[in-house]
Amino acid sequence: MSDQNPNTVAAAEAAQKFEFYFLALVFTILGLSIQTTVFYRWGYQFLFELLAWAALLVSGLAGLLRLHWVPVAYRATARIQQHEELLNRFKKAESEDISVEKESGGAFSIQEISAEKEGLSQDILTTKEKLQDIEQSLQLKYGIHKWAFLLGILSLVISRAMAGLIKACM
Repeated sequence: MSDQNPNTVAAAEAAQKFEFYFLALVFTILGLSIQTTVFYRWGYQFLFELLAWAALLVSGLAGLLRLHWVPVAYRATARIQQHEELLNRFKKAESEDISVEKESGGAFSIQEISAEKEGLSQDILTTKEKLQDIEQSLQLKYGIHKWAFLLGILSLVISRAMAGLIKACM
């Protein structure tokens, strides 16, 4: 991967660090909110606190699920790139009438090249369809992760503000 643009590599690394930081932040806030909670008899404060916990938990679980599937997307992308590279080698070999070496030794025959091209083309299409599904799923999980986090933080702020008001009025 040394031929990649350094800015692209830096952007990917920054995005990965942000994903881990964001996930850690969600679980840290969830843990601290559970440890530091004080319930009063007023029902709305209790409900907002529980809503915050539930939203933060959903956010964290969606983030974990997303992180689980990110390597799968990378592997699918790598598979597509490898197969496209090999397919291009076969096409070049056909057009220039040169041989393509097998990994096990020897060269591919013309019939083998045609069969391999067909198989590679089919595999590329299938993998691209799967990758598209995975990417859509990752986007959905990120949306849940982000919006559930915001709902959790908002609910937690409201709950803690209510708790402060109740305590001040006592």
